[in-house]
Amino acid sequence: SGVTYVWYTPGTVPQQTLTINSTTNISQTNIGTYTVEITNPSNGCKTKVPVTFYQDKQPLGLTAKATPTALTCKDIQTTLQFTPNPISEPLTFTWTTPAPTSTNNINNPVTFYSAGTYTLCVTRTSNGCPSCTNILVGSNTTPPATVAVGPYTIACGYTNTNVYAGVTPSTNLTYIWDGPPGSTIN
Repeated sequence: SGVTYVWYTPGTVPQQTLTINSTTNISQTNIGTYTVEITNPSNGCKTKVPVTFYQDKQPLGLTAKATPTALTCKDIQTTLQFTPNPISEPLTFTWTTPAPTSTNNINNPVTFYSAGTYTLCVTRTSNGCPSCTNILVGSNTTPPATVAVGPYTIACGYTNTNVYAGVTPSTNLTYIWDGPPGSTIN
């Protein structure tokens, strides 16, 4: 072969291969134009070829949500789902759960049964750039505060007594009374 190569860069590189470093600026797409001079050893003829280098360091945009956003005694599971931007971009992803940590890289949406911070990391396969976001799933499993109030004995001459469930707040609640065998609850 015997062909020689000289890259004209901020420093001359006398090799066929030139290593170009990317920038840390993810929005900078054009790194620069370099020139390579190729010399044919049999006749000494030279040609210069400009080569422009670009970088693609744009991560995917992500929209992620939990439905519902908090677990309750009634809503015992949450569904986590994400939408990448652009939607048609090939990608890989991993959901990571709160401790004890587990991962899921198969399902979107995915269902979980624990409150805490979930982490979603999506990697754009075209450029290997990752994007991560956290989704907080809250918990509201505090039962209503209650104290049974009223007389606790049935006085002589009476066959019953009233007991009230003193609850705060006292609206939008369901009451279910239970008593010992043989008792009557009205």
